Amino acid sequence: MVYKLLAVLVCCAAAVAADEVVLGMGCFFKAKKTFQEAEDSGKLKLGSIEQGYAGGFFKKPDYRSVMKGKTGHAEVIKITYTEADQPLRGIMSVFWHGHDPTSMHAQGDEIGSQYRSLVLYNTSAQNETIFASLEGFLAESELLEGKAKIQTEVLPLEVFWPAESNISTIAPIVDAEIKQEHDTYVKHIKAERKGLDRLTANLDPNVVSKRHLDKSFKKHFSRAAENEDSESDSSADAKKGSESSEDKEEEKEEKDEKKEEKKDEKDEKDEKKDEKKEEKDEEKEEASGKDDKETVKVEEKDIDEV
Repeated sequence: MVYKLLAVLVCCAAAVAADEVVLGMGCFFKAKKTFQEAEDSGKLKLGSIEQGYAGGFFKKPDYRSVMKGKTGHAEVIKITYTEADQPLRGIMSVFWHGHDPTSMHAQGDEIGSQYRSLVLYNTSAQNETIFASLEGFLAESELLEGKAKIQTEVLPLEVFWPAESNISTIAPIVDAEIKQEHDTYVKHIKAERKGLDRLTANLDPNVVSKRHLDKSFKKHFSRAAENEDSESDSSADAKKGSESSEDKEEEKEEKDEKKEEKKDEKDEKDEKKDEKKEEKDEEKEEASGKDDKETVKVEEKDIDEV
């Protein structure tokens, strides 16, 4: 009797064994919210929704490394369900309609490979259902008429890495830090662009050599980056001091540029002198050649007379 009861329990457990599918559809906070809303409305009946990372090539990724694109992982959610209570096709319908599967490595203003469209399955039956759901989505959708192509990656699941337990706390902090790093980088680029415009505004390419121009660029760009860092880390008084030192450096640089210009002008004058000298030497050679010919003619004349 006991053995029969155990067998029945085992069969029941197998019958209700949960399936899993991993989905990437942009930010995993938004993806989780999309499926929670579908579940709350009674459209889906799910076991659990877990945020995490998958599809990368490093072990134990964290939010910071994934957001910086260093691990190759995508932000994903792992959904557990039972096929009897909730067919996979219904889950995939919410997936296809819940994001833009034609967007390559981006969802709206979220840009990066960590936001790519991704489906990771465990069984061949799941794979068949996924592609069948895609065919149904394409048949009822006008998304692909004329232009767009599906960019969703459909692959077997290798490893799912759960997100940090305090992900809702650390995510805003990391996002703010990454945004600050990006803004600082943009400032450096703008400073370099400004320096490039200033250096090339009044330059005569016939006078200033490329070597001098490259040298000036390197000086200015390195100084621009240093000034940006000093401005962000120093107080107002220190900022004024840095600005005054910057003015002195600019004056010194302008003097050096003038010296280089004078040197280039001198080199050009020397080249012209050398050219004139060569022309005179050629004229002398021609003149001496004429004299030699006249001398030969006179000698021949004298010989004829004799």
